[in-house]
Amino acid sequence: TTGKAKLVFNQIPQGGATLTVNDFTGKTILTQFIHNKEEWIDLKGNSPGVYLIKTDMRNFKVQKVILK
Repeated sequence: TTGKAKLVFNQIPQGGATLTVNDFTGKTILTQFIHNKEEWIDLKGNSPGVYLIKTDMRNFKVQKVILK
């Protein structure tokens, strides 16, 4: 992505969940509350590289996004 990324989830728990984006060193660069199956995150202004996306939802695997 060049900045914005669309995330699609199979389901969101009632009451929502917290999404965290970390750079590859483990530094948190974004924390966002999510409540929809489709959410956008904006990584504009961050250095190019690999970022890890995780949530506090059960059955969610850590995903990576590459910022160009």
